[in-house]
Amino acid sequence: MLKELPMLEELHLEHMHVSKQAIEVAGLKSFKLNYDGYRRLYAGLGDQNALPIAENLRGLRHLQLIGNKITIDGLLAIIENCPHLESLDIWNCFNVANQLGSDLRKRLSQQIKDLRLPLCSTKDY
Repeated sequence: MLKELPMLEELHLEHMHVSKQAIEVAGLKSFKLNYDGYRRLYAGLGDQNALPIAENLRGLRHLQLIGNKITIDGLLAIIENCPHLESLDIWNCFNVANQLGSDLRKRLSQQIKDLRLPLCSTKDY
């Protein structure tokens, strides 16, 4: 489907699997891939989604991965390969929460204008 929509810039998906091939053909500027955290069986495929995002969506400006099983390696790949990223929402991404040190928090806050970390408050959602 994404091959048929080459001008598509924004895609929001909830509770569904997205193949690596679909991410590879998309030229998105805004991508949301959200899950209900670990209550869902897959809760995203973690770095199987993160690495294709990093490799293929270099023009990405907004990324939301709520409840995804992304790891620090996947997060680093994204922030290193998506230089135009302005907003990043990784709320409820517990694999990242457990490994997010102060140096990486500082780097993220300097690089990303609108940042929501795994354990942030949700009262303004």
